[in-house]
Amino acid sequence: AALEAIDYAVNNGVKIINASWSMPNTQALYDAIHNAENAGLLFVAAAGNWYPNAEWSPNNDYDPTYPASYTLDNIIVVMATNYNDGRVVNEYWQSHYGANSVDLGAPGEYVLSTLPENNYGYYSGTSMATPHVSGACALVWSMYPHLKASQVKQIILDSADKLDSLDGLCVTEG
Repeated sequence: AALEAIDYAVNNGVKIINASWSMPNTQALYDAIHNAENAGLLFVAAAGNWYPNAEWSPNNDYDPTYPASYTLDNIIVVMATNYNDGRVVNEYWQSHYGANSVDLGAPGEYVLSTLPENNYGYYSGTSMATPHVSGACALVWSMYPHLKASQVKQIILDSADKLDSLDGLCVTEG
């Protein structure tokens, strides 16, 4: 279904995919995202969530999570931050991070979200953080529709507020 969704987006002129999900590393997934890159599409990916007793590290530099860990130029990787602008770390879960593999952080703890049947609720995770960045990309593109995906990505990364709390945790430290 993920591959079909990516192909559908490419074939219908979508500019941004919000990928608040993860799945195993496959050549087919890499190829689909690379095809999206060639079509000028931005792919905003959740860095991933780590849970106590997991058999992997929350550091994507050492334990990659996909699709976030593909090294394609059209991917922006997002970690979750809390209300103090730090990486979410609590007794239930932690945001993945990576000084070289995660681009920036966005609010991802107790985020108000829509629910079925016209309801709302608070949720946490990198799946809550990633849409903030997708929305920021959409706003940039709405103001400057002539930009290429790589230019939109660079504007987003360059405009991240550098924070001491994210020092060493993501590429922009913001």
